[in-house]
Amino acid sequence: MTEIQSASSGPLRALASSWAESDLSELGLAATTKLAILSHVIHSVDEQLGRLCEEAAGLADLQEHIERVAGFMPHDRDLPYKLLASLDAFIYECRSTYEIVGKFLHRFSETFLANLLTEKQVASVLRDAGLDDRWIPDLADQRKLFFHNTAPWVALEVTSRSPFRAELFVLRRNVSDLTDAEHVIPFERLRAIHAGLDASLAKLQDWLILKVRERDAVLDRYDA
Repeated sequence: MTEIQSASSGPLRALASSWAESDLSELGLAATTKLAILSHVIHSVDEQLGRLCEEAAGLADLQEHIERVAGFMPHDRDLPYKLLASLDAFIYECRSTYEIVGKFLHRFSETFLANLLTEKQVASVLRDAGLDDRWIPDLADQRKLFFHNTAPWVALEVTSRSPFRAELFVLRRNVSDLTDAEHVIPFERLRAIHAGLDASLAKLQDWLILKVRERDAVLDRYDA
């Protein structure tokens, strides 16, 4: 909006006056709110995962659990469900943020750029910028699965006993083989979704500003 308000062309600056009362303002506020919610959700995931790792590290018979590929009951029996709630919220809020930002881009481009920006064009912008967009279909797949078909579960793979380190896996089915790529989601894929969303938002903002400047130059020449 700063870029539009300082545009050289009068028609483009005039459009900025309609911002406050438009659905674009609402979508912008919604996206900002969603990003704030997402930061709290991520903090909750980290906190619950840390507590689960502490419980696992304190098991007197940890080696037996590892050898038997066995589950364990934490002292806080609700802890796995608290972690699952945070993970589910993460997937939901990421997808919701993505969709709201998509609506914002569509309306923004229609209002200020005289062009309708499609989801395919957005993906093309990201790829042209060298960003990996595989997180987009991955996020959609996980959201559909856990919303419509099943509930997730979690597993830990202990990678070090001293100091204790473990990797989190999200299970799409009740399986014990953590190498089952079809039914097991490594935590790294969730990190990749967040990193991809974050990088995409930054790139799309830069791209929109560039397009506003290009539009401003066209309108300015036309006015002249």
